[in-house]
Amino acid sequence: MTVIFEGKYFAVKKEKELKRSVDKLRIKGITPKLVSVLVGDNPASVLYVSLKEKAAQRIGAKIEEEGKIIVDDVILKIPVVAPLVKKTILSEISRTLGLLVGSGTLVVESLVQTSDVAGNAHYRNALLDVSRRVEKGVTVGDALSYYTIFPPILIQLIKDSFGNFAPKSIMLAYKQNIYHKSER
Repeated sequence: MTVIFEGKYFAVKKEKELKRSVDKLRIKGITPKLVSVLVGDNPASVLYVSLKEKAAQRIGAKIEEEGKIIVDDVILKIPVVAPLVKKTILSEISRTLGLLVGSGTLVVESLVQTSDVAGNAHYRNALLDVSRRVEKGVTVGDALSYYTIFPPILIQLIKDSFGNFAPKSIMLAYKQNIYHKSER
């Protein structure tokens, strides 16, 4: 006997059931979490994880990023790969932050938007914390100084850029420094 399975109907029904279950748990002070680990950047996997995260938000579950942090932590410790990954991330951060601030976006908003393109949970979380500190009155350079993942040269360039020269210089000066050191 053939049974026709209506996936969309089933998914909507299951999501409503899950939302009711989550609501009952929340009343008891329990917040269910979705933990996902995305390894690699396969577009189908990225889409799958993204859809699961959106579904978790719809039903009221918290999205836990421990899996991503663990993977990102391992990547930042691989001897041959880590320096290249760090340089790429820092280059992207400096380019994006410089472009946003240079185009007139507020510094706090620029930091938040830059965190979205960091490509690594450690850098993203650090930038979000930096944006909160800046919002409370700490300078960008001083807020970045709390994190050892930001090299002193980048912090100094950012300190200088908010005073003495255009923000786009962050990107250019940092990239020149990276490439100059790697040629030695």
